[in-house]
Formats: sequence, structure tokens, C-alpha cells
Amino acid sequence: MKEKIRNIGTEFILRTEDDGDGIIAINGNILRVNPITLEIIKRLESNQSIDEISLILSSSYNVTPEEVHQDIMDFLYELNSYVNITRPDLVDLLYG
Repeated sequence: MKEKIRNIGTEFILRTEDDGDGIIAINGNILRVNPITLEIIKRLESNQSIDEISLILSSSYNVTPEEVHQDIMDFLYELNSYVNITRPDLVDLLYG
């Protein structure tokens, strides 16, 4: 399944593979992401906050919300090197 991701920043394509992984296509670059990162992207796209996502995923994967929060931030820093992140709450976290 292929969908356009618009609510994070510069629009990009997210494709879900049969194995549950995801492929991000951004300006000619391809990034492969695992199912958890795929879930994070979809939750960010639906305007959930990082705190909300951290709580949900921490209970699903038996890790602390702080660990999930840090993993999300690490991913956003990487994604920001390909996409201009413009969602205000994410910009505040990245640069605040």
C-alpha cells in the first residue's frame, strides 16, 4: 500500500511492504523502515503527539516512554536530513 505523508513536513511517499516494513521515497532517496517506525510515521501523520505515541508504544513493546521518545527523536533527526519537517510541535522538539 502506498500513501502520501503530508502532515510532518515536505510531502513524501510511504509504501508498506508485505513483510511489514516500510519504504520512504523522498526526493529520489529511498529509506527502509521497520514496522515500529512505520507505525510512528502513521501516528505522526494522524497528528498524534510524540508523548502520545511514546505512551502507546511503550505499553505495546514493554519499554519505557522515555526510551520510545528518544527513539522517535533519533528517527526525526534522521528524517529531517531528507525532509523539511514543518509541523510546529516537531520543529519545537528538534530545534527548541
